Amino acid sequence: LKSTVRGTQRRMRNVIDVLEAMRERWPNLRLVFDRSYGGGLIAEQFEEDHGLVVIDHSQGVPFELASMMFAELVDQHGIDHDGDPGGTDELSQHVLACVARRSRTSSSRWRIDQPDDGRPIDGADALVMAVNMATTAPVERAFNLEDYKIGFIEP
Repeated sequence: LKSTVRGTQRRMRNVIDVLEAMRERWPNLRLVFDRSYGGGLIAEQFEEDHGLVVIDHSQGVPFELASMMFAELVDQHGIDHDGDPGGTDELSQHVLACVARRSRTSSSRWRIDQPDDGRPIDGADALVMAVNMATTAPVERAFNLEDYKIGFIEP
């Protein structure tokens, strides 16, 4: 979400207004956050105060795999972007600014990362996570009390 005034952050109320409008248009709206990378409190507020569904997406190994899958989709022309065809819109600039960095834990993986000149890539990070969540089937499993080693106390 972009502020109307350059260099300022949107107030939370404005963000919520935009998200509510998006939820009206897309009733199954999901938000993707990495709670461990600074999004925890905001994600919690979206869930508890506004009833929004937040899906966790780590920026560790899952982000590396998502980066590689995204690059493959781009290479195979598997993604359509309705922005400026000349690549001057903000999202295109974020994607074009990305560099590939080798994983710290595996020589066969890499991830998108910010270039050394500091150009922003936040939109690209969000796009990679969103595309990953949209193209990956959710793992749905019924709640099983035995998984949590919880027992009932007899009266």
